Amino acid sequence: MRALAIAMAALPLLGGCGSQNAAPAAAHIKAGWWEQTLEIVEPKNMRGERRQRGRCVTPERAARPAIMFEDAARESYCTLRDFTMAGGRIHAVSACHQEGGGVSVTSTSTMDGSYTDTAIDLAIRGEATFDNGERRPMESRSIGRWVRDCRPGDPERPR
Repeated sequence: MRALAIAMAALPLLGGCGSQNAAPAAAHIKAGWWEQTLEIVEPKNMRGERRQRGRCVTPERAARPAIMFEDAARESYCTLRDFTMAGGRIHAVSACHQEGGGVSVTSTSTMDGSYTDTAIDLAIRGEATFDNGERRPMESRSIGRWVRDCRPGDPERPR
C-alpha cells in the first residue's frame, strides 16, 4: 500500500503510457531543475509523510510536459485516461495495478490542479482495492517548482 500511495503521488514529476488525450502544444513549463514535494494525506497511517525529489527537465520535455506524466504512469504500472494540460489547468484519471508480497492492489485516482511555467500544484484523490476486497482511500498533494537551470551531471530521471 505504501508503494502504491507513493507511486500515485509521484506521477506529476516522474514522467504516460495509455494517455488518451495529449496535451496541446501550447502547454509548456520552464526547462531546468525541478523539485517536487509530495505529502500523503490518506491513508491515515502515512498522513504527513513527505517526499522530495528532483530532476533536470530538458528543453524537449519542457515543451511537452505531458511526457513526464506519461513516463511516471508507465513506471508506476499505471495508465492515464482523460489527460489534459491546458490553460493553466491539469486533469487526469489514472488506473494502476501492482502485485508483490502476495498482495494484488488495483487503484484508480483523479489528479486535478494548476500549473504555470515554473510551478505545478496537484491534488490527487483515489481508492485502492486489494485482492481480498478491502478498499482504502488515497489522497496526496504534489507541489513541483522550478529551482534553477540544469547543471552538468544533473539527472533527467527523478532522484
